[in-house]
Amino acid sequence: MLSLKLPKLALFIPLLGTCLAELLTPFPDTASDLAIKFQPVLDFDTDSCYQTAAIGKDYKVNSGIDPPLAPPRPPGPGPIIRAATDDEQVVFAANASDSDSEIGIRSGGPYAPFGCRDKARLDHSQTYVRERCNHGWCAYLYGYYFEVDTGFSNAHKHDWEHVIVWTLNDQVFFVSWSAHGDYTTHYSSTIRFEGSHPKIVYHLGSSGTHSLRKAEAKDDKIENDTGRWFRAPLVSLEKMPCEFNRKLLNNNWGSAHSDLNRLGEKLDKWMPWDARNNEHFNPWEPKVPSWAVRGSDVIRTGAENDSQGKLFATA
Repeated sequence: MLSLKLPKLALFIPLLGTCLAELLTPFPDTASDLAIKFQPVLDFDTDSCYQTAAIGKDYKVNSGIDPPLAPPRPPGPGPIIRAATDDEQVVFAANASDSDSEIGIRSGGPYAPFGCRDKARLDHSQTYVRERCNHGWCAYLYGYYFEVDTGFSNAHKHDWEHVIVWTLNDQVFFVSWSAHGDYTTHYSSTIRFEGSHPKIVYHLGSSGTHSLRKAEAKDDKIENDTGRWFRAPLVSLEKMPCEFNRKLLNNNWGSAHSDLNRLGEKLDKWMPWDARNNEHFNPWEPKVPSWAVRGSDVIRTGAENDSQGKLFATA
């Protein structure tokens, strides 16, 4: 148990978030123009972690944060840290066993986890994308990495969530977003946009774990530290060298699963009826764009991932 006076505690909180896991240096935008054009913008509810880089410029993979360092707790009233006199101390019970212990504080507002929700995470964030285009359609699968899912049900180290933006003749027609491996797909007319960017929120769902949802009008009251809809620098895997893609796609993320190495499978399962039946979009038909890095594993013949986690080519 750690006892700190309130002013010292206020200084300690952001430092703890920074030291729980290493901050990786992200790449600048290294993506196709259209992938950037249609990249969703995100907000993060105050009960949620921030996205950050899964792999750094030095190709080091994020080690994540173990749930014991960011323990889950059920929703509801939490402890309030009150103002203290110079002679009073505030007890910070990081590993206490009573129901009010938590890594995070409630100060008259919603529970905010830290260790994964300091602004440094956003400053070191990265979004990843793969795309597949044919028969007039393009599907852009965006991957978002979080160091931990701190939900009160099945908390686990690492979290991956995804958005698929479906365009026909370079116009957004559908948007799909993930929750625990499944996707919800809506017509673009039901999606809120910032310019050409769909608005998506990372939140704590009713199932007790974190996932994505489409934004509502109320979500324009931004909850992240930047005060705006957030867009991290984007990396197209088709633009990256083999070593980068192998490290990202073959890493063991534990209970979390990246769909970036299952592109054809996910597009086939969740594609809109219109794409499948009207123009006959083929999720297994890679078309190598002129801007792609020749020899990149993910575009050579549409590399996917087998059950052993090794890259292999699929037609």
